Amino acid sequence: MVPWIVERNGASIEEVAERFNLNEEQVAAELLAVQLYEIPPYGPDNMLGIIVDEDGWVGVEAPLFTRARRFSPQEGFGLLAAGKAALGIPGADSDGALASAIEKLEKVIGQRTSLAIDLNAPDIFEQLQIATEAKNRLQIDYYSKYRDEISTRVVDPFELVARDGRWYLRAYCLVAKGHRTFRVDRIDNVIETNETHESVDPGHEAFVPGTDSVIVKIAVSADNAWILEAYPLESVIENDDELIISIAVTGKMFLETLMLRLGSSARLIDDGGYGNVAVEAANRLLSKYLGS
Repeated sequence: MVPWIVERNGASIEEVAERFNLNEEQVAAELLAVQLYEIPPYGPDNMLGIIVDEDGWVGVEAPLFTRARRFSPQEGFGLLAAGKAALGIPGADSDGALASAIEKLEKVIGQRTSLAIDLNAPDIFEQLQIATEAKNRLQIDYYSKYRDEISTRVVDPFELVARDGRWYLRAYCLVAKGHRTFRVDRIDNVIETNETHESVDPGHEAFVPGTDSVIVKIAVSADNAWILEAYPLESVIENDDELIISIAVTGKMFLETLMLRLGSSARLIDDGGYGNVAVEAANRLLSKYLGS
Protein backbone atom coordinates (compact mmCIF):
# COMPACT_ATOMS: atom_id res chain seq x y z
CA MET A 1 0.00 0.00 0.00
CA VAL A 2 2.71 2.47 1.03
CA PRO A 3 4.89 2.06 -2.11
CA TRP A 4 1.77 2.53 -4.24
CA ILE A 5 1.07 5.84 -2.47
CA VAL A 6 4.72 6.92 -2.86
CA GLU A 7 4.68 6.21 -6.62
CA ARG A 8 1.79 8.64 -6.98
CA ASN A 9 3.25 11.34 -4.75
CA GLY A 10 0.33 10.86 -2.42
CA ALA A 11 -3.27 9.73 -2.71
CA SER A 12 -6.61 10.23 -0.99
CA ILE A 13 -7.95 7.65 1.45
CA GLU A 14 -10.82 7.12 -0.98
CA GLU A 15 -8.39 6.26 -3.82
CA VAL A 16 -6.40 3.89 -1.60
CA ALA A 17 -9.60 2.14 -0.50
CA GLU A 18 -10.71 1.64 -4.09
CA ARG A 19 -7.29 0.37 -5.24
CA PHE A 20 -6.91 -2.23 -2.45
CA ASN A 21 -10.57 -3.24 -2.19
CA LEU A 22 -11.00 -1.93 1.36
CA ASN A 23 -13.38 0.49 2.98
CA GLU A 24 -12.11 3.87 4.16
CA GLU A 25 -12.23 2.84 7.83
CA GLN A 26 -9.96 -0.14 7.09
CA VAL A 27 -7.50 2.07 5.21
CA ALA A 28 -7.39 4.54 8.12
CA ALA A 29 -6.73 1.69 10.57
CA GLU A 30 -3.94 0.26 8.39
CA LEU A 31 -2.27 3.66 8.02
CA LEU A 32 -2.48 4.23 11.78
CA ALA A 33 -0.62 0.95 12.36
CA VAL A 34 2.01 1.77 9.72
CA GLN A 35 2.69 5.12 11.38
CA LEU A 36 4.29 3.19 14.25
CA TYR A 37 6.84 1.41 12.04
CA GLU A 38 10.46 2.36 12.55
CA ILE A 39 13.14 2.44 9.86
CA PRO A 40 16.93 2.15 10.25
CA PRO A 41 18.66 3.34 12.40
CA TYR A 42 15.42 2.91 14.39
CA GLY A 43 14.11 4.89 17.33
CA PRO A 44 11.21 7.30 17.94
CA ASP A 45 12.77 9.88 15.59
CA ASN A 46 12.94 7.42 12.69
CA MET A 47 9.34 6.51 12.02
CA LEU A 48 8.05 5.63 8.56
CA GLY A 49 6.58 9.09 7.99
CA ILE A 50 2.92 8.61 7.04
CA ILE A 51 1.01 11.90 6.96
CA VAL A 52 -2.80 12.16 6.67
CA ASP A 53 -4.19 15.68 6.49
CA GLU A 54 -7.64 16.93 7.45
CA ASP A 55 -8.95 16.39 3.92
CA GLY A 56 -7.98 12.71 3.92
CA TRP A 57 -4.89 13.14 1.72
CA VAL A 58 -2.12 10.63 2.45
CA GLY A 59 1.56 11.46 1.97
CA VAL A 60 4.76 9.57 2.79
CA GLU A 61 8.01 11.16 3.90
CA ALA A 62 10.56 8.35 4.21
CA PRO A 63 13.85 7.77 2.37
CA LEU A 64 13.16 4.03 2.65
CA PHE A 65 10.85 4.37 -0.37
CA THR A 66 12.57 7.14 -2.26
CA ARG A 67 16.15 5.85 -2.48
CA ALA A 68 17.36 2.90 -4.51
CA ARG A 69 17.34 -0.40 -2.61
CA ARG A 70 20.74 -2.08 -2.44
CA PHE A 71 20.90 -5.83 -1.81
CA SER A 72 23.78 -7.75 -0.29
CA PRO A 73 24.90 -10.87 -2.21
CA GLN A 74 23.09 -13.00 0.38
CA GLU A 75 19.88 -11.01 -0.02
CA GLY A 76 20.13 -11.19 -3.81
CA PHE A 77 20.58 -14.95 -3.75
CA GLY A 78 17.70 -15.35 -1.30
CA LEU A 79 15.46 -13.24 -3.52
CA LEU A 80 16.50 -15.31 -6.53
CA ALA A 81 15.70 -18.55 -4.71
CA ALA A 82 12.27 -17.24 -3.65
CA GLY A 83 11.54 -16.14 -7.21
CA LYS A 84 12.53 -19.53 -8.59
CA ALA A 85 10.29 -21.26 -6.06
CA ALA A 86 7.33 -19.04 -7.00
CA LEU A 87 8.00 -19.70 -10.68
CA GLY A 88 7.80 -23.42 -10.00
CA ILE A 89 4.26 -23.24 -8.63
CA PRO A 90 1.78 -24.94 -10.98
CA GLY A 91 0.11 -22.37 -13.21
CA ALA A 92 2.89 -19.77 -12.94
CA ASP A 93 3.66 -17.89 -16.16
CA SER A 94 7.10 -19.15 -17.20
CA ASP A 95 7.43 -16.32 -19.75
CA GLY A 96 5.90 -13.51 -17.68
CA ALA A 97 7.23 -10.60 -15.65
CA LEU A 98 8.55 -12.79 -12.83
CA ALA A 99 10.63 -14.91 -15.21
CA SER A 100 12.04 -11.76 -16.81
CA ALA A 101 12.94 -10.28 -13.40
CA ILE A 102 14.67 -13.52 -12.37
CA GLU A 103 16.74 -13.50 -15.56
CA LYS A 104 17.85 -9.91 -14.90
CA LEU A 105 18.66 -10.69 -11.26
CA GLU A 106 20.79 -13.68 -12.29
CA LYS A 107 22.87 -11.39 -14.51
CA VAL A 108 23.29 -8.81 -11.75
CA ILE A 109 24.51 -11.25 -9.09
CA GLY A 110 26.62 -13.19 -11.57
CA GLN A 111 24.75 -16.48 -11.38
CA ARG A 112 26.60 -18.57 -13.97
CA THR A 113 24.72 -21.84 -13.53
CA SER A 114 21.01 -22.49 -13.36
CA LEU A 115 19.56 -22.41 -9.85
CA ALA A 116 17.10 -25.24 -9.23
CA ILE A 117 14.58 -25.12 -6.38
CA ASP A 118 12.96 -28.42 -5.43
CA LEU A 119 9.88 -28.20 -3.20
CA ASN A 120 7.86 -31.37 -2.79
CA ALA A 121 4.25 -30.38 -3.39
CA PRO A 122 1.64 -32.70 -1.79
CA ASP A 123 -1.07 -34.27 -3.94
CA ILE A 124 -3.66 -31.74 -2.73
CA PHE A 125 -1.48 -28.75 -3.64
CA GLU A 126 -3.14 -28.00 -6.97
CA GLN A 127 -6.61 -28.28 -5.40
CA LEU A 128 -5.60 -25.80 -2.70
CA GLN A 129 -4.07 -23.46 -5.26
CA ILE A 130 -7.21 -23.41 -7.40
CA ALA A 131 -9.37 -22.74 -4.33
CA THR A 132 -7.04 -19.95 -3.21
CA GLU A 133 -7.13 -18.18 -6.56
CA ALA A 134 -10.92 -18.55 -6.87
CA LYS A 135 -11.54 -17.56 -3.21
CA ASN A 136 -13.39 -20.81 -2.60
CA ARG A 137 -14.21 -21.78 0.97
CA LEU A 138 -12.90 -25.22 1.94
CA GLN A 139 -13.48 -27.86 4.59
CA ILE A 140 -10.29 -29.63 5.65
CA ASP A 141 -9.18 -32.24 8.15
CA TYR A 142 -6.04 -30.96 9.86
CA TYR A 143 -3.60 -32.78 12.12
CA SER A 144 -2.33 -30.67 15.03
CA LYS A 145 1.03 -32.03 16.15
CA TYR A 146 0.91 -30.19 19.47
CA ARG A 147 -2.55 -31.50 20.39
CA ASP A 148 -1.94 -34.82 18.59
CA GLU A 149 -5.43 -34.78 17.12
CA ILE A 150 -7.23 -34.33 13.83
CA SER A 151 -9.85 -31.60 13.67
CA THR A 152 -12.23 -30.52 10.92
CA ARG A 153 -11.84 -26.89 9.88
CA VAL A 154 -13.70 -24.59 7.49
CA VAL A 155 -11.22 -22.13 6.01
CA ASP A 156 -11.05 -19.18 3.62
CA PRO A 157 -7.67 -19.61 1.86
CA PHE A 158 -5.46 -16.57 1.10
CA GLU A 159 -2.06 -17.79 -0.04
CA LEU A 160 0.30 -20.75 -0.36
CA VAL A 161 3.84 -20.00 0.86
CA ALA A 162 7.02 -22.09 1.05
CA ARG A 163 9.48 -22.22 3.90
CA ASP A 164 12.35 -24.63 4.56
CA GLY A 165 11.15 -27.08 1.93
CA ARG A 166 7.55 -27.19 3.20
CA TRP A 167 4.36 -25.60 1.93
CA TYR A 168 1.99 -23.65 4.18
CA LEU A 169 -1.57 -22.47 3.59
CA ARG A 170 -2.46 -19.07 5.03
CA ALA A 171 -6.19 -18.81 5.65
CA TYR A 172 -8.96 -17.50 7.86
CA CYS A 173 -10.30 -20.34 10.02
CA LEU A 174 -14.01 -20.08 10.75
CA VAL A 175 -13.69 -22.59 13.59
CA ALA A 176 -10.88 -20.74 15.39
CA LYS A 177 -12.33 -17.39 14.27
CA GLY A 178 -8.90 -16.09 13.34
CA HIS A 179 -6.12 -16.14 10.75
CA ARG A 180 -4.08 -19.32 10.76
CA THR A 181 -1.16 -20.93 8.92
CA PHE A 182 -1.59 -24.63 8.12
CA ARG A 183 1.18 -27.00 7.08
CA VAL A 184 -0.03 -28.46 3.78
CA ASP A 185 1.41 -31.92 4.48
CA ARG A 186 -0.83 -32.11 7.56
CA ILE A 187 -3.99 -31.30 5.61
CA ASP A 188 -6.18 -34.23 4.55
CA ASN A 189 -9.60 -34.77 3.02
CA VAL A 190 -10.12 -31.38 1.31
CA ILE A 191 -13.80 -30.80 0.49
CA GLU A 192 -15.25 -28.00 -1.61
CA THR A 193 -18.10 -26.23 0.20
CA ASN A 194 -19.39 -24.63 -3.02
CA GLU A 195 -19.12 -21.25 -1.31
CA THR A 196 -16.86 -18.30 -2.04
CA HIS A 197 -15.50 -15.96 0.60
CA GLU A 198 -14.71 -12.28 1.03
CA SER A 199 -12.39 -12.58 4.04
CA VAL A 200 -9.71 -9.89 4.12
CA ASP A 201 -6.09 -11.03 3.99
CA PRO A 202 -4.23 -9.18 6.79
CA GLY A 203 -0.98 -9.46 4.85
CA HIS A 204 1.40 -9.44 7.86
CA GLU A 205 0.73 -13.14 8.50
CA ALA A 206 2.78 -13.95 5.46
CA PHE A 207 5.93 -13.83 7.51
CA VAL A 208 8.55 -16.20 6.13
CA PRO A 209 11.96 -15.72 7.83
CA GLY A 210 15.12 -15.54 5.77
CA THR A 211 18.70 -16.61 6.38
CA ASP A 212 19.39 -13.53 8.52
CA SER A 213 16.59 -14.34 10.98
CA VAL A 214 17.15 -14.56 14.75
CA ILE A 215 15.54 -17.18 16.99
CA VAL A 216 13.75 -15.80 20.04
CA LYS A 217 12.04 -17.70 22.84
CA ILE A 218 8.71 -16.57 24.26
CA ALA A 219 6.66 -17.98 27.15
CA VAL A 220 2.93 -17.82 26.39
CA SER A 221 -0.13 -18.85 28.35
CA ALA A 222 -2.71 -21.37 27.19
CA ASP A 223 -4.92 -18.45 26.16
CA ASN A 224 -2.38 -17.66 23.44
CA ALA A 225 -2.35 -21.16 21.91
CA TRP A 226 -3.53 -19.57 18.63
CA ILE A 227 0.11 -18.76 17.87
CA LEU A 228 0.81 -22.46 17.31
CA GLU A 229 -1.03 -22.23 14.00
CA ALA A 230 -0.68 -18.53 13.23
CA TYR A 231 3.07 -18.73 12.55
CA PRO A 232 5.61 -21.41 11.59
CA LEU A 233 7.46 -22.18 14.84
CA GLU A 234 10.90 -23.68 15.39
CA SER A 235 9.86 -25.58 18.53
CA VAL A 236 7.19 -25.81 21.26
CA ILE A 237 7.90 -27.00 24.81
CA GLU A 238 5.30 -27.48 27.56
CA ASN A 239 6.35 -25.97 30.87
CA ASP A 240 3.79 -26.27 33.69
CA ASP A 241 0.83 -24.09 32.64
CA GLU A 242 2.59 -22.28 29.82
CA LEU A 243 4.25 -22.97 26.49
CA ILE A 244 7.80 -22.04 25.55
CA ILE A 245 7.90 -21.30 21.83
CA SER A 246 10.90 -20.62 19.60
CA ILE A 247 10.20 -18.48 16.55
CA ALA A 248 12.42 -16.95 13.87
CA VAL A 249 12.15 -13.17 13.45
CA THR A 250 13.92 -10.90 10.99
CA GLY A 251 13.41 -7.52 12.62
CA LYS A 252 12.44 -5.58 15.72
CA MET A 253 9.20 -4.38 14.17
CA PHE A 254 7.83 -7.90 13.71
CA LEU A 255 8.76 -8.90 17.27
CA GLU A 256 7.16 -5.75 18.70
CA THR A 257 3.92 -6.42 16.82
CA LEU A 258 3.89 -10.05 17.93
CA MET A 259 4.46 -9.23 21.61
CA LEU A 260 1.72 -6.59 21.54
CA ARG A 261 -0.68 -9.15 20.05
CA LEU A 262 0.23 -11.73 22.71
CA GLY A 263 -0.45 -9.26 25.49
CA SER A 264 0.83 -8.90 29.05
CA SER A 265 0.73 -12.64 29.79
CA ALA A 266 3.58 -13.30 27.33
CA ARG A 267 7.23 -12.79 28.28
CA LEU A 268 10.49 -12.93 26.38
CA ILE A 269 12.89 -15.59 27.66
CA ASP A 270 15.51 -15.03 24.96
CA ASP A 271 15.08 -11.71 23.13
CA GLY A 272 17.70 -12.48 20.46
CA GLY A 273 19.39 -9.16 21.20
CA TYR A 274 16.31 -7.01 20.57
CA GLY A 275 15.76 -6.09 24.22
CA ASN A 276 12.45 -5.59 26.01
CA VAL A 277 10.56 -4.61 22.86
CA ALA A 278 7.10 -5.12 24.37
CA VAL A 279 7.62 -2.44 27.01
CA GLU A 280 9.27 -0.08 24.51
CA ALA A 281 6.42 -0.46 22.00
CA ALA A 282 3.74 -0.05 24.69
CA ASN A 283 5.39 3.13 26.01
CA ARG A 284 5.68 4.55 22.49
CA LEU A 285 2.01 3.82 21.79
CA LEU A 286 1.00 5.39 25.09
CA SER A 287 3.04 8.54 24.44
CA LYS A 288 1.47 8.96 21.01
CA TYR A 289 -2.02 8.42 22.44
CA LEU A 290 -1.43 11.00 25.14
CA GLY A 291 0.09 13.37 22.58
CA SER A 292 3.34 13.79 24.47
